[in-house]
Amino acid sequence: MNQPITLLEYLSYKMQCDYLSDLRCKPQRQDKLYALLANTALEDFPAPQWLDACQYLTQKRAANPQQARAYLLARFEGGALSAAGAAEGARHRAL
Repeated sequence: MNQPITLLEYLSYKMQCDYLSDLRCKPQRQDKLYALLANTALEDFPAPQWLDACQYLTQKRAANPQQARAYLLARFEGGALSAAGAAEGARHRAL
């Protein structure tokens, strides 16, 4: 039985991550992740998956898929981690 791939799995696969957590912890690839998100239509994945991806990658709870996508794009825009994102990445690497 084929299960459809989730948004987080899709992003992880396209980013060639070994682990899902690599999406949060590899700042050198943030520009690629931004481009991937920018080219992924809201209709490509169910609404709950956008909300889950947003919470997992930004630590923010979005009210709807549009807001989730906006948070995700803002988080990875410019290929640089925000200060909060950089701190989260550093904390994760220390574990």
